[in-house]
Amino acid sequence: MSKTKIVALIFLMLAGIVVCGVMLTYFAACGRVATTPARVINKLVDENNVISRYEWYHDAYRKCLAYDQQLRASQQAYAAHVDSMDRASWSDKQERARLNMVVLGLRNQRASLVEQYNANSSKLTQNRFKGWNLPHRLTVVEDTTTEVGE
Repeated sequence: MSKTKIVALIFLMLAGIVVCGVMLTYFAACGRVATTPARVINKLVDENNVISRYEWYHDAYRKCLAYDQQLRASQQAYAAHVDSMDRASWSDKQERARLNMVVLGLRNQRASLVEQYNANSSKLTQNRFKGWNLPHRLTVVEDTTTEVGE
């Protein structure tokens, strides 16, 4: 065999390998597109996903209730301090500001959790795992018993 025939044969073999690789890549991509809905459904109803979503809703609801208790206690501490403070004292003003920041921080944490809970609750792929004994939506409660922002 001549050198030109050997080079041509090697070139044809390489071209065939490249064409086969391109075709396999194309068919694999088509297969991924065709099986995407099935993979999404499998992931959605996977037992680990169902359990983690269910637990997330219960944990978020209980955290929200805990924030409510912490917020009430902080507001009571703030109110008690404001009632007993010396208005001219620098340390009393600092303590009032600190207690006010605690109340504001708890409100913000609770509001953030409520928004996340409500967003997940409105998602079709997540709300079915919530459980029947939890509310569909939580509300952000604005309480004006403290002087937030003062």
